[in-house]
Amino acid sequence: MILAQDRFGQSFEESTYAISLNLHGCCYPSRHNYRLGTWVGLQMADPGDGNKVSTVRAQVRSITVPQHTRDLYQVGVELETPANVWGITVPPEDWMSGRESRVSTTELPLEENEAAPAQDTTLTLGPELPEAGEMSLQATAEPQDVSIAAPEPPPAPPVAEVPEVAAKPVGEPVRPRMVISPDQLVAALRGKLQRAAEKAVQEALTASLQPALHSALRAIEETSRLGVRQVVGAAAQAPQGVGATASKEELLRAMDSRLAEHRTHAEEVVERLQEMTAATEASLEEAKKLAEKFARETEPKLVTRLEETMARGREGFEAAAARAADRQLLRLMEDSHRMMKETSAQLEARVAEARAVLQTAAGATLDEFRRQAEVQVDLVASEVTQRVTSSLGALEAENRAACESRRETLEQDVTRAAEQSSEQFRTGIKAFLYSCLVAAVSAVDQHSRATLEGLATNPGAPRELPPDLAVPGEPKPDK
Repeated sequence: MILAQDRFGQSFEESTYAISLNLHGCCYPSRHNYRLGTWVGLQMADPGDGNKVSTVRAQVRSITVPQHTRDLYQVGVELETPANVWGITVPPEDWMSGRESRVSTTELPLEENEAAPAQDTTLTLGPELPEAGEMSLQATAEPQDVSIAAPEPPPAPPVAEVPEVAAKPVGEPVRPRMVISPDQLVAALRGKLQRAAEKAVQEALTASLQPALHSALRAIEETSRLGVRQVVGAAAQAPQGVGATASKEELLRAMDSRLAEHRTHAEEVVERLQEMTAATEASLEEAKKLAEKFARETEPKLVTRLEETMARGREGFEAAAARAADRQLLRLMEDSHRMMKETSAQLEARVAEARAVLQTAAGATLDEFRRQAEVQVDLVASEVTQRVTSSLGALEAENRAACESRRETLEQDVTRAAEQSSEQFRTGIKAFLYSCLVAAVSAVDQHSRATLEGLATNPGAPRELPPDLAVPGEPKPDK
């Protein structure tokens, strides 16, 4: 027993069964459309004691929209506390595995298809998402401003209007729709935003620190080269003889002082670089906090917008499906009327053809009988005239008897042939009429079933019969 609320907030109770189940939840068929993330109550009878009923809470994680209006929704729920609440005495081994983690039971319907889509609904993030502001990093050693702009989200495509679904043949499969969970989309967007922010910070750090480091190294190298050149020049210009030792000592002291100055300058550059690194790390932490804050602020709006977009897409798809069903019904009715007219025309043509063949065969048979009768009469008359002198009376009687017997035989043959032809024609016509009647009855039966299904889907809508099936004198329903 399921205790829940539908998408419109109306409470209901329904009895159903589980298609698949495990420690974390189950999937069951339902006549109602749920809202993702809502909590439902599952009442199950105790296998040992049928009168004892236990109730557990579960959260709706996935909804598979049916392909046909007479099918049921496939609802996937996740238990609040994973446990073997189904009363299975010997659970499978993977249920008891410690490596199994709490995984969302969000499901996506498989395709056939490409399809369709029947039909896919475009989800729009919309312009309501706030754009990330620019973050600036300031170096303490040098007055350089490094601005890091968070990447703007790509412009979302507009919501695609649901086109009218063209009427498909009865045998063509319908492509199932793909259902996307808002949790998956939010998680994907959050990861992309965080990666984009980290990438921008790294690029800014690289662009700001590397030039300063290169400039400091170049300054140290130039100062060292200048000191070496000065020392070499002073050594080359030093006087020879007694004052060489004093000049060398002075040069050494000058070199030591220069090296001390260079060392001090290098230490100052290193300290400045350390200060810049600390400031950059602080700016990086601030950028991460801003990215996390941006993700937290946009997540509720994104979920709400996704639900609204999915609801609009579902309503548009249902309206398009209803229009397609109406057009399909009208097309089936027109096809049935056309088939009935064609069948009646073919039947009339076959009857006329059979009547013409029968008349032609009967006329030919009668003409042949008349011709043979005339020939026989002429022969008998010639024989009678030849023998009239010898035995007129006896010959006349014999000839009359022969003519009568011959005529009766021919009449019987003709009658038998006509009856056989009529019986064969009647049998063929009866079989043809019976096949035509069976085809017409099957077409009318299919049309009646389709009409009843359409009325069951939308019983309140008035249905207007085509002119060929309308009852004379019956008032037409108001549109």
